[in-house]
Amino acid sequence: MPDGARVLDVACGNGAVGLAMVRANKDGGPNLSITGIDSAAIDPPRFVTEHADLLRTISFRPMVKMESLPFEDDSFDVVVSQFGLEYGSPREALTEAVRVLRSHGLLTLLCLPARSAAIHAANKGLKQCKHLLRDAPLFDIAMNATQQLHQALAAGMDDGGPILAPFNTEVERIVRKLGNDECDVVFAIVLGLQKVFIDRKTASLEDQIKAIQLLRTRLAEYAARAQALTRAALTDSDLEELKRNIASVGFKLTEVKPILVGAYGTVAWRVAAERLARPALPN
Repeated sequence: MPDGARVLDVACGNGAVGLAMVRANKDGGPNLSITGIDSAAIDPPRFVTEHADLLRTISFRPMVKMESLPFEDDSFDVVVSQFGLEYGSPREALTEAVRVLRSHGLLTLLCLPARSAAIHAANKGLKQCKHLLRDAPLFDIAMNATQQLHQALAAGMDDGGPILAPFNTEVERIVRKLGNDECDVVFAIVLGLQKVFIDRKTASLEDQIKAIQLLRTRLAEYAARAQALTRAALTDSDLEELKRNIASVGFKLTEVKPILVGAYGTVAWRVAAERLARPALPN
């Protein structure tokens, strides 16, 4: 890309792609004008504080849908999207990308394959989340144990062993059911709940109940993200459909390439295209 190229990062999230471009510029690369849009209420300089100075050089536009871009025709030289386009309506988003790109402008996408380590991990985590949130009474047992521990503490008794026995039994039951190698999310939640128990001498019962509720909420949010990830990932047929859509809306497909990373295998599909020249207007 030449100096001054105008770049649009679609579904930019916290600005990872734009940040990489800014760093490349500082290492001698082109000086780019970067705009990032996302349908979420993004504010990367606020949430990625260690890179806030660099992120402030990027124009971020929150609450903007990729299917309805608020930009004039021919506004950009390059449109990029890293693991983002597939979360929306790809055909509509590609139609908008064509519109805002100048003739011969470039499109580059990184898309997540359905058969990838990331999706395997997401499915593994989702299975654990569903069991903890729907089937296992672990959070209810933890809530009862916390209340009983405070009652025992108030009565001058601090032997939590008998009180925590049902909790420990439930953890063992979950691990037996899911398998020790399929319990990384379970173990993270268990550690969080155990910290609540340990803090009973310094935290109020109300605060500990809130801490348990917060753990459950965060687990539900993690499950929602994992489910969205698995739904967005591209199967081989999805990839073929994406290629057809790219060609049909006004692009010339120039590259479809797997990105391989060591033992993880294919971590992404890199899809590149060039915007075809606009038809000449009649005199």
